[in-house]
Amino acid sequence: MIKKYYSYVDGLRGFAVLSVVIYHLFPDILKGGFIGVDIFFVISGFLITKNIVHNLNDNNFDFYDFFGRRVRRIFPALLLILICSLLFGFFILFNQEFIYLNKHVASGSGFIINFILNNEGGYFDIDSERKPMLHLWSLAVEEQFYIIWPFVIWFAWKRNLSLLTITLILMSISFYYNFKYYEINSSKNFFLTISRFWEILSGSILAYLFIYKKDQLLKLAKFINNFFINLINIKDNFNIVFFISNLLSLIGISLLIYGVIKINENLSFPSYWAFFPVLGTSLIILSGQKSLINRIILMNKISVWFGLISYPLYLWHWPILSLTYIALGETLNIKLKILCLIISIILSWLTYVLIEKNVRNNKNTKIKTFILCFFMIIIFLLSLFIYKTNLKIIPSTPKQIVSDSAIYSPMRKKCHFSKNIESIGKEACNYFGKKVKVAVFGNSHGVELAYALAEELRNSDIGIIHHTISGCAHNYGLRKKIPEIYNDHPKKLVRIEKALICADWHDSVMNSILSNTDLDTVIVSYRNEWHINQDLYSSALAQMLNDLGKFKKNVILVLQAPYIKQKDHAGKKLLINDYIRKYVFLPNSNISYFQLKNWQKTYNYKKKLAPKLQKNIKIYDPANKFCDDAKCYIIREGMALYADSDHISVNGARLIAKDIINLIN
Repeated sequence: MIKKYYSYVDGLRGFAVLSVVIYHLFPDILKGGFIGVDIFFVISGFLITKNIVHNLNDNNFDFYDFFGRRVRRIFPALLLILICSLLFGFFILFNQEFIYLNKHVASGSGFIINFILNNEGGYFDIDSERKPMLHLWSLAVEEQFYIIWPFVIWFAWKRNLSLLTITLILMSISFYYNFKYYEINSSKNFFLTISRFWEILSGSILAYLFIYKKDQLLKLAKFINNFFINLINIKDNFNIVFFISNLLSLIGISLLIYGVIKINENLSFPSYWAFFPVLGTSLIILSGQKSLINRIILMNKISVWFGLISYPLYLWHWPILSLTYIALGETLNIKLKILCLIISIILSWLTYVLIEKNVRNNKNTKIKTFILCFFMIIIFLLSLFIYKTNLKIIPSTPKQIVSDSAIYSPMRKKCHFSKNIESIGKEACNYFGKKVKVAVFGNSHGVELAYALAEELRNSDIGIIHHTISGCAHNYGLRKKIPEIYNDHPKKLVRIEKALICADWHDSVMNSILSNTDLDTVIVSYRNEWHINQDLYSSALAQMLNDLGKFKKNVILVLQAPYIKQKDHAGKKLLINDYIRKYVFLPNSNISYFQLKNWQKTYNYKKKLAPKLQKNIKIYDPANKFCDDAKCYIIREGMALYADSDHISVNGARLIAKDIINLIN
């Protein structure tokens, strides 16, 4: 069978890939550009189904030949991108990041990454830019379709069953689950295969119409022809087929343009919003090559050229953007984005000319297929091994040494409590020394401090008891006021429930500490700069400290280290690894003195809290250890003082532990 070439379909591919690329580069300009993937789905369903059915009708279909062609079409560029991503990642990522990348490379090469991503979050999550293999989810969906669909068509053809009926049934099932999962979890619905198959099967319906219903389509065109002739009284020959082609194409293009402009990440997608790209693409394919609109917009040399490189361009652009973003640790400016686009286009063209065209020719097809499968299996097994064994293969380079120092307390998992009812009254950890005389009390910002203090006290055989819980403000004694505090909050019931857990936990811990006569020292640590300026919460903290001070010899409030900037200029979240990369490659990872002064204004404990405390309550400010006269440090002398962009690391806690112990009588 001689394959018919549809140049306008390549132009449609060009439109699809450019929509996706522009969306990833400039999401504010083309908010719905991600629907380019849905255009690809329809095109894939159309071409694959048409190819298989034609071969079956010619008694020329062979599963080995079909899957061999798929391998030679998909594997060359994919293998190149996977290998390059791993090599680049090896030099810029830290061990845990590299292990995480291998997880996605393994699932991407195994074409199951959509299921992995579905368990990690949504496509539009703030962390999506840190996933270089994120875009492979759509390739996985297509490959899963390619594995299943040939057997379905072959079975229907062998049994003389209606392919249209089977396609419509499967399409209906997929469409049903699209809406079912949209109602349950719209963000996860994005990646699910069963929610996407109906889009690909829409292309299969088109293929069926092209092959089996061509005469009926022409009859329909003649009917419309006569209708229009009678309606507008045209006596001359009127090429209604040409008119209908342009009308279908115009409607289709309009739907796609509307979709890329109006659809956005705040809408539940796919759900019914996917109708726009699916119907638009279907109408354009149905309109054919005679459409003047198709010839002008989709069949020009530029559109077709981008269509020819659409697959490698789709594969290249996202890892380049993602890994550059990770390497620099901040959102890319316009110049860098344009540079990434140019590099992506050049690499895509080279991939198409030097690799894809050579691999896809009909020479030595069996050897090529075997070699491609062999290397894809090697990539899959190697990446899976690195991920499953948590293998740290990146050597002790300067960046890795600093990264390894950004550690949490080893006791965090065992001793730190989550904010739930089960944590109230739960037995607390004590560790290292046998004589447990010190209690550390607070939220998650006291965990690393507790560990560092326990290390310092170990030589004296003094142990600590660990009382920390996640996400709790110091609302000791405020239980009765909680309903009133959150009365006007939009999530009133949830907030009240969580705040009551915190209040009950504080009461429980206070009773435990006050009734323990062996304890003579209590060290309190919260991240509380948001609450210290609120009289209600600062009074609650003062009351708690004063109640402890009445019965315990030493009560020390440890203030928080300066707050790290958590968002870049575009509002994207900054991680501690972003600062480490800058520290290693650029002298740019300190908080300026101006920011420190702002921090001191924000954390105004001297005015808001200190006057409410008894004289025996001591306050320790770690800023003197984290800062000098010029600046404050996130990393100092090759050691990360923070474990993330919010919590100090064990090394940061060790920096202040001796000072705190010196305050103990």
